[in-house]
Amino acid sequence: MADAERAIRKLLALEGSEYVEADVDAGPARYGLTTRWLRAAGLRDDPREITRERAAEIYRRYWWQPLMLGAVTDQAIAEALLITAVNVGAERCVRWWQQALNAAGEALRVDGRMGPRTLAATNRRGRAAFGAFRGTVERFYRALAARERYARYARGWERRVRAAFGEETC
Repeated sequence: MADAERAIRKLLALEGSEYVEADVDAGPARYGLTTRWLRAAGLRDDPREITRERAAEIYRRYWWQPLMLGAVTDQAIAEALLITAVNVGAERCVRWWQQALNAAGEALRVDGRMGPRTLAATNRRGRAAFGAFRGTVERFYRALAARERYARYARGWERRVRAAFGEETC
């Protein structure tokens, strides 16, 4: 079974501990947790004061556990799903994952929910779906980076893909 601590350590290293004045819409952030997201989740944490331990707790509670990633047998797949979900949203991430699993021979309803069927399919055909999932994520980031407003994030997204999926490109 996948190890949450290992995956979250990787995510936190990727997100960085620096306090940043993020995008105007999202507000300040630390460890990748923006003021906007924290408020939407009903949390009152101030990004300037979030500790690494608190950030890890938030990622475990709001992403790892709802996505049931601890039941995924392949650590690399669990990490890729976590890193992608944090950046693009859990529902979108799971929809892309379900599509990749279907392309690998599964017959899942693409609903954006990590339920028992998606989890079982992940453990059966996850490795076969991994490349297609990566391709979808890469295409999404390239399309965003083509927009002037988001071009400045392109290198970070490339680094995120390499961290989530490995150095090889599709």
